[in-house]
Amino acid sequence: MVNLDIQRAVRRDAILLRRLYELYCHDFSPYTHADVGDDGLYTGDDFLADHWPDRNWSAWLFRLDGKLAGFAWLHGGSLFRPQDSQTSQLAEAGLLNGAHLLVEEFFVMRKYRNRGVGAAAARWLFDRFDGVWEVSEMAENTPAQAFWRKVIDRHLVSLEHDRALAYVFQIELRHSRRFLRQVARGQVAEYLRLLQRIIAEGVASGRFRDDIPADVAARVVFGAVDELITSWVLSERPRSLAGQA
Repeated sequence: MVNLDIQRAVRRDAILLRRLYELYCHDFSPYTHADVGDDGLYTGDDFLADHWPDRNWSAWLFRLDGKLAGFAWLHGGSLFRPQDSQTSQLAEAGLLNGAHLLVEEFFVMRKYRNRGVGAAAARWLFDRFDGVWEVSEMAENTPAQAFWRKVIDRHLVSLEHDRALAYVFQIELRHSRRFLRQVARGQVAEYLRLLQRIIAEGVASGRFRDDIPADVAARVVFGAVDELITSWVLSERPRSLAGQA
């Protein structure tokens, strides 16, 4: 279990946040193409000066075993443009109801990556604040493709190893409305939440695109994988599930 402590930053933490943000800027400079100034810094002396008075903005510091490990910036707001047809469709489906929370920045220091710190921090923030979460990403960051293949492969391989179980879940039990209601509130809901957290973390770190909310993307992925599994179960000569992903 990750021994992670998350605390809201206060104004006296501005210098600390600036130092961490410098590391963040350096890490992402291959994507942002940003250069340091003549003083060797990415940021200016007015760093965050306009943020502290904004009640809709907050910064959070991550500490792992007492050591600084990263940060997140949140802002109440939305990237959705009302005039976009996609926004209208999402709104009509009820997927944009509630307060919107934008993950403006999300950073985990290199030493602490691939140790569950980012996922744990994202889950903590999601659990703390209710609303429609939005994240943004850099389109040039292509490692997301490899990351997603790993996530989907795990899902498919687990069912491919037990075809009988896959058949029961995909075909037989779906005739029971009671079962579907129970599953929708239980395991499937938890699985969707897990997908949302993975997506949100990927977007926050710059791996994923940001033009679809995490909850919508999670349902798209789940639906596509679900249809793939059903076709595989019904096939007389099934091919490898993971190979079809």
